[in-house]
Amino acid sequence: MSRSPAIVQAARGPELSPLDIAAGQAYGEIPVEIPPATLPPLRALELSLARALERPPCVVAFSGGRDSSVILCVAARVAREEGLDAPIAVTHRFRDVPATFEDEWQELVLRHAAVSEWVRLEHGAELDMVGPVAARVMEEHGRFFPAGIHAWQPLFEQARGGTLVNGMEGDVLFGAWWWAGLGDLRARRRRPRPRDLLTALHAHAPDPLARAAGRRRNPSPSLPWLTETARRRMSALRERHLVRQPVRFDAYVRWAVSRRVVQLTRRELDRLAAGAGASNLHPFQDPAFLAGLAAAGGRDGFGDRTATTRHLFGGDLPDAVVARPAKVLFDGAFLNDHSRALAPAWDGQGFDPELVRAEVLREEWRRPVLPTRTALLLQDLWLRRRAERTT
Repeated sequence: MSRSPAIVQAARGPELSPLDIAAGQAYGEIPVEIPPATLPPLRALELSLARALERPPCVVAFSGGRDSSVILCVAARVAREEGLDAPIAVTHRFRDVPATFEDEWQELVLRHAAVSEWVRLEHGAELDMVGPVAARVMEEHGRFFPAGIHAWQPLFEQARGGTLVNGMEGDVLFGAWWWAGLGDLRARRRRPRPRDLLTALHAHAPDPLARAAGRRRNPSPSLPWLTETARRRMSALRERHLVRQPVRFDAYVRWAVSRRVVQLTRRELDRLAAGAGASNLHPFQDPAFLAGLAAAGGRDGFGDRTATTRHLFGGDLPDAVVARPAKVLFDGAFLNDHSRALAPAWDGQGFDPELVRAEVLREEWRRPVLPTRTALLLQDLWLRRRAERTT
């Protein structure tokens, strides 16, 4: 059985297995300790941001979504209160992908936060998964995970000598808890509904029944390029991972930041930051913030995404942003010209045949829109081509 050298190297790198790479995802947990709470979550967030503001430039990765807007608005308020330099908003703008434009939301937040310095990084195809920026990062650092993390490199360069602040994991912490509806019911924030009994049974079901219910509630993504054995293995890993999502909100907070994908992503971002001469701050992963969030939410949390955002940060955000729709997707910005040029040139060789159905992957890579979950395989192919050119 042959495996590509790049896949073997990747498994040694950021603790990815060949199956992780073939499926484009890393399930499981890496335990994280959270100390006892000493501060409310908002106060913990303020102190975390103050440390970044004290080491300018304080650059906020700002998309206009709820999480980056929270970070920017709170940082701007703290800067005014403490007499510090205001944060700088930095935004990726993909001129050829209009679906990613969020100018109206971004301008609303900037006016509300009274932030005047806004850097917009205009991009064409250079942030493609195997484009020039990704190539430079792979040449300097080797394999990285997740596949799109190279897009942070230009942001870190803007923060050289200071700190880049991000709102990562806000989506999961504030809006992805499966049992938010059950928490609303237990906290008497709403009246019972007919399906609540089934939800409660699912929440407390033995492991095999919980997995079956989870499959119906959250089906596995279609990954047709994987072999049947690989799909079964990935589905089992996914189910074991998701079925552990706690029924209590405070336990969910700990589970959410212990996810393997979170820890690997954080490690990669720290590595990129160090290479760019910047610091990297994840305020929503700060232990004091997490402890305060878990303590404040207790057993039942705060409700859905909008209710949670309003409860925690409503005093800092425009209400329209608190209740805004889901954020846009950026797939078209990262799988474009360079990926479409590389993929069809693949000869079908090099990937483990026990994991990847080469003929199916070739068909997937001939489609007008390439599957996002194949990005790590594309990068593996790029790494192998580079190794062949240098030998």
